[in-house]
Parts: sequence; structure tokens; C-alpha cells
Amino acid sequence: MLSNPDEVQQYVECIVRLHMRVHALPAVHLADLKVRLTDNIVATGVLAEPRRRDLLEGIARMPDGDRLCHGDFHPMNILGEPSPVIIDWPDARRGDPAADVCRSYLLMKLHAAEIAPPISTATAEQLGYRVRLCPAGCHTWQLPGSPSMFLASSMTC
Repeated sequence: MLSNPDEVQQYVECIVRLHMRVHALPAVHLADLKVRLTDNIVATGVLAEPRRRDLLEGIARMPDGDRLCHGDFHPMNILGEPSPVIIDWPDARRGDPAADVCRSYLLMKLHAAEIAPPISTATAEQLGYRVRLCPAGCHTWQLPGSPSMFLASSMTC
């Protein structure tokens, strides 16, 4: 994708459409994304306690959601042209699509930092979120009229 800069916008739009198609599906039969995220944060040894507490409090405030969330959605898990297919579904859960987009942002930020902001921002906007970028490089997403806010950031933010 990055080898041809003239096609980046086309790929971003394709990735956003695919992610939106995933989130359009109900997933009431799957395990809860919030439980998975909470377990991962509790188990990690790389977070300072204040950061861990903030993340856990943020997850507790998240809406539960009943949409299909891939859990590992990024360009390397999209194969094929002209009819792309999403692979690698072991992390799929039910939850709020914005949480899935935040996770995707973090995964892309670690491995393809230059594409993380345009893809996650476009997807969050498709979900109806207002997106703001803070000076430290964090993205905040807020639904109009809602006090709830999602924060997508790197570990250093």
C-alpha cells in the first residue's frame, strides 16, 4: 500500500468500508470485548499503576455494544484484490465499534504509524464521532451530545 503513494487514499477508503461492514453485523453470541480488554490490561506488566487504573476506568465507562468487532483489524489482515477478504478472526468479540477502531489504531501505530491516523480517523468519523488531535498526537473521539469519549493513543501519550 505504501509503495504507491498515489493509491493510499483509495486503500484507506477500502479499509474503512471493510471495517464498517464488520461493525454492521450483530454479534450477541460472542464474548464481550470489554472483558477481553480488561483482562489484557490487568495481565500486562508494562503499565504503570496510574496508567493501568485510567485505562480500566475508561473501559468501565465504555458502552457495552452488540456489534461484531474484529479485534485485530489492520491492513495485513486484509487479502485480495479486487474483492478483499478479512482474515485472522480469533480475537473477534462483541462490543462497541469505536473500541475496535481504537485497538486497530494502536496496532497500526506500532507497525505502520503513517497510516494509523487517516484510517482510524476516517472510520471513527463514519461511526459518527467527532475526532480531535491533541498536541501529543493522541486522537479523541466523541459522539455529539455524549459525555463519553474514546482515547486512542500510543503508550507514550
